[in-house]
Amino acid sequence: MVIVNWQGRPFLHEPNKQLAQVRNIAEFTFEKIENQPYNFALVAPTNTDHAYRYFFEIWGNPPITIENKALDPERETVTDQLLVICENTDCEPLGHSLWEIAGFGRAEIEAEWSLPFVKIFKLVHYNEI
Repeated sequence: MVIVNWQGRPFLHEPNKQLAQVRNIAEFTFEKIENQPYNFALVAPTNTDHAYRYFFEIWGNPPITIENKALDPERETVTDQLLVICENTDCEPLGHSLWEIAGFGRAEIEAEWSLPFVKIFKLVHYNEI
């Protein structure tokens, strides 16, 4: 049993770079908000957005959480921009059912960026001209 456990020791394998990847993605996204209030969403099959939110928080500009209309009838928690990080390769944020996207309201894509492993979208409110 000792031999089997010894063969699986973790220091034999190079560590993954998930924390560095999340930090780089968060940093790129953080630059795009231009120090303005923003809402944030993550479209991912299994991951949670806490890692990204952690960096936004320690860098001094956390995202504003969109509240239910019953709690926020004036919609003050909805900002002028929604940053969406997609960890899916075939991500379409417009019309997505995720609360952070649906709660933002009708939107259009203002900008889109591709990074390794993710796509980042900046959504703004739809403006009928």
